[in-house]
Amino acid sequence: MKPSVTSISRTAVREPARRQGVNARKQAGLRREQRRENLHRTGGLLTRLTRTWGAVLVLLMLLGVGVFFLHRQAAAKGWIALRSVRCSGCSLTSPEELARRANLWQGTDLTSLRISDVEARLMADPRVLSASVRRAWPHGVVLTVTEDVPQVRDARGRAFGTSGRCLGPVASGQALPLLESGAISGQDLSRLLTGLDSLHRQNPALWKSLRSLRPVPDGMLASVAGLPTELLLPLDEPGQALRRATWLYAQLGETATRLASMDLRHAPYAVLVPTGRTGS
Repeated sequence: MKPSVTSISRTAVREPARRQGVNARKQAGLRREQRRENLHRTGGLLTRLTRTWGAVLVLLMLLGVGVFFLHRQAAAKGWIALRSVRCSGCSLTSPEELARRANLWQGTDLTSLRISDVEARLMADPRVLSASVRRAWPHGVVLTVTEDVPQVRDARGRAFGTSGRCLGPVASGQALPLLESGAISGQDLSRLLTGLDSLHRQNPALWKSLRSLRPVPDGMLASVAGLPTELLLPLDEPGQALRRATWLYAQLGETATRLASMDLRHAPYAVLVPTGRTGS
């Protein structure tokens, strides 16, 4: 049997290929059109954003220029110039002295003051333990300071505070115990003055009765008004030892007049040294 022969038309073969090419061109055209729309949409958004931010920047620039000229006008007219300085917490120093130390002069533009610099200048004074500064618009500055408390004076008339720093000459009319010898380390002096400050706050009358202090091994030799007996006090908590000494002296009665010294450095014991003997 002879095999059958099927004829294939060339047109039938080319037609699918032609349709595929047309479809591909249509799809490519659609993609190009979509890209153009996306670019147009993005460009419009960028344009709107640029216009908006441009307007905002222009407004900010105008606002800055206005603030600058307003500040220049306020400074020239004295609308924000310093006229008064109020101080609180100062007893060793006067408000005028604090203002001079802080470089606060009448007519100074308040906006030109750097608060941190003013506080640093105040803290440079050894009498000042802490300082706070704030502006009181439109013409004032408020200074709040915490001062050191003078506890003793040396033979040269200089006061020393709780911090152990020299506070300068003793104010007139201020009675302080005399520290008879300067041969005491800064750490021991700070311990002693801290104890005296505690006594000063708890019993001001007893603190005022102190007349002199002299460093000795393991403590201080104290002279107290109303007690002819010398007292050997520890560096730590001298106020407690001083209160115990006055109580013991009152309890001893007539025997107290025959005491040369009372050693309270080794609490809770007190060593009584009669007249004619030398204590350690």
